Amino acid sequence: MTQREPGYANRTPRQVAEEAFRLADGCVMSAKKDGIVHMGGSIGLKEPELAEKCASLLIATEGFTTYGGLAGRDLDMMARGLVEVTEPACLAERADIAAYLAARIREADRRRGTRRPPDTNRRATSLPAHGK
Repeated sequence: MTQREPGYANRTPRQVAEEAFRLADGCVMSAKKDGIVHMGGSIGLKEPELAEKCASLLIATEGFTTYGGLAGRDLDMMARGLVEVTEPACLAERADIAAYLAARIREADRRRGTRRPPDTNRRATSLPAHGK
C-alpha cells in the first residue's frame, strides 16, 4: 500500500497495518503462513460477546486464551515475528523474492512458448498444476 495507494506513501507498513486493524471488526491470522512460527495463529474481535463465545470454544479445543496451547517460546517467536513482518526491509526482501520467482517463471514460459495473461497488478503469478 505504501508504494501504490494514494495517501499512503509517507506511512510505514506498521502504520498501515494499525489503521487496517482499527477499521476492521475482526481478523484471523495463521502465524505459520508468514514464517513467523512453526504453528499457531490468532483471532481478534472487537465485539465482546462474539469474542467471549470464541474464547469458550477455544478453551475446549486449543487451550486457554492466554496461550492457546502454544509453548512460551512459540508465543515469543510470534510476538517478535509480528514486529519483523512490518519492517520495510523484511517486506522489501519478500517482494524481491517474489519478483525473482516471477521473472524465472516468465523466462521459462518464454523458452517453452507458453503464453499467460499479462499480470496486471504485478503482485502474483500463477503456475499451471500440470506443468504446461
